[in-house]
Amino acid sequence: MNKHTLIILFAFLLGNCITAQTILGVDVSSYEGTINWTSVKSAGYSFAFAKATEGVGLTDSYFVGNEVNGTAAGMIMGAYHFAHPENNTATAEANYFLSVAGPYIKACHLPPVLDLEDPS
Repeated sequence: MNKHTLIILFAFLLGNCITAQTILGVDVSSYEGTINWTSVKSAGYSFAFAKATEGVGLTDSYFVGNEVNGTAAGMIMGAYHFAHPENNTATAEANYFLSVAGPYIKACHLPPVLDLEDPS
């Protein structure tokens, strides 16, 4: 057998042994209001990213509640920062994010995420 045939055979065998699985998650912020995390979990979602901060001065008012209540409902949680690099330095934004979300960045949580969008 040549290398190409072995790769195809391996992929065929692997494909017959492993079934695909969809893992559902959401991202949330104050725009969604108060979330019933038990209902989210019951609907089949297993993880969520909660907005923590934006720029260098906005803390999402629902962040702590989302982190605490999502975790209590059995969700795997993570925090995200909405960046404004057109107005601030990366260091200033990272420091602000860590000042708010730092206590929620820990083992068994999702890694922090940066939401970077084109402002135009």
